[in-house]
Amino acid sequence: MVKVGLWCVQDEPALCPSMKTMVMMLEGITDVSIPPCPTSSSGWSWSILLLFEAHSNLFDA
Repeated sequence: MVKVGLWCVQDEPALCPSMKTMVMMLEGITDVSIPPCPTSSSGWSWSILLLFEAHSNLFDA
């Protein structure tokens, strides 16, 4: 779910998925890839994304 949220807050609006695509991601119909690296001014970093990935992998096992 976090990766879907990160896709939605991209600096470049053209990179944001459509609402249909977001719903498909949340329903598990479409795979959620890692969003593009944001600019330094966007407020989040790859280290946070990696922490979320590690946390979600704990629950997948």
